[in-house]
Amino acid sequence: MGTTAFERCVGDVGGFLDHYWGQAPLHRPGSGTDAFADVLTLEDIDSLLAERGLRFPALRLVKDGATLAPSTYTKRARLQSRNLDDVIDPGRVYEHFSQGATIVLQALHRYWSPLSHFCRELELALTHPVQVNVYLTPPSSRGLDIHYDTHDVFVLQVSGVKHWAVYGEAIHYPLAHQKREGKITDPGEAQIDVELKPGDCLYIPRGFLHGAETVERESAHLTIGILSYTWRDVIDALMGDVDHQVFLRESLPPGFARANEKLLEQIPAKLQEFARWAGGRDPQEIADKLTRKFWASRPPVLTGQLQQILNLDQLDDSSLVRRRRGATCHVDIKRDDGLTLLLGDRTLHLPASLEPVVRYLLGRAEFRIEELGDHLDAGSRLVLVRRLIKEGLLEQDLGG
Repeated sequence: MGTTAFERCVGDVGGFLDHYWGQAPLHRPGSGTDAFADVLTLEDIDSLLAERGLRFPALRLVKDGATLAPSTYTKRARLQSRNLDDVIDPGRVYEHFSQGATIVLQALHRYWSPLSHFCRELELALTHPVQVNVYLTPPSSRGLDIHYDTHDVFVLQVSGVKHWAVYGEAIHYPLAHQKREGKITDPGEAQIDVELKPGDCLYIPRGFLHGAETVERESAHLTIGILSYTWRDVIDALMGDVDHQVFLRESLPPGFARANEKLLEQIPAKLQEFARWAGGRDPQEIADKLTRKFWASRPPVLTGQLQQILNLDQLDDSSLVRRRRGATCHVDIKRDDGLTLLLGDRTLHLPASLEPVVRYLLGRAEFRIEELGDHLDAGSRLVLVRRLIKEGLLEQDLGG
């Protein structure tokens, strides 16, 4: 079995989760200079810049801690009858790069297929959403000042060399809005001081100060941000039902903002009433709500879907079908309402009687449609498989 995306980032997954996840930075030397060549190369970046017709904010430029104005590297263009003023001008981008600016390709996982698959595999391992930016920095340059991120990151070095220093925590477990303004002049002693080479990985937990710069060579790296669910999200899930509680909809005493003695008197009783209500909630219900939130927000990676749709009429009992790479499916069973499949950005409702066959096909990496014969007749199994191909969960083997 191949190495997973998570293992490619951290090596020993168990050891990482026990000793580093959310606790400490980790430098993991790579297994070779081409360790991430299947995900992204310098040549790929060059092609993306020159040939994809990118528009702001898919690309931005930073230099010495400052973000450059988009007007300095965008141009006007016309698409059919529409005028566009945010089209990236590759020539101006290359000019800024030659003068020391770092090129940032933002959310590249949304339109670069190898990264889409890598990130989805990582998401399925973590069950936390991830995002990816690519940073291309010229020699002897610095893009960002010393800072901390409000999400954990994996830095994967793709090309060249970059010097990184990771310091201590500035804030413990910061949330997205808890960013620090202004320059940090004294970050303290570095916990990690290293040159990242192609194939290396660096893990930095959120809240840890860090900075990076190139010396003699250019650098291209991926920054994979982990947008973690937190215990705050558990409370938010609980509060989603608070509007139904009459005791919390009662008005505050008139004049509370001028003389708040009555408010102060009533707050302890209300907090106790809230604690009784919250303590009586079903933990399973809250956990299920967060689980559904994750699975319902991971859309399928539809690489090759056009060919799948065009070949639906070729399906028969002998067809080999497999689970689409990166496809998500969470099964939610409610006896009264039937079977619900959460398929990322879509929800599929099926009769409860289909649960055994759905469990069977989800448990197989690949199968021939005729293997569903113990559960469905020939016509029904073709209808089901066609539907699941259309929804992006399964795909037909079109090779050979």
